[in-house]
Amino acid sequence: MTYRNGDKYTGSWVGGQKQGKGTYFFADGASYEGEWNAGAFHGQGIFRFTDNGKYVGAFKNNAMDGYGVYTY
Repeated sequence: MTYRNGDKYTGSWVGGQKQGKGTYFFADGASYEGEWNAGAFHGQGIFRFTDNGKYVGAFKNNAMDGYGVYTY
C-alpha cells in the first residue's frame, strides 16, 4: 500500500490494521522491518534511520523497548 505522503507498507493485514510481519518505508528514506501488532511496531524489528543508523531489537507500541542494539 502506498500512502498520499509517499510512505509505503508491504506485509500482513488483519482487520484493516498492520499485523504480523511487514515493512514500512517512510518517504524520507527511513524504514521499519519486523513485527506489527494492531497497526504499531511491536515485537522484534529493524529500524533504519535516514542518517544510516540502525536499531535492531525490541519494539512496543511504535517505540524502542527492551533489549536492542543501535549502530551508526
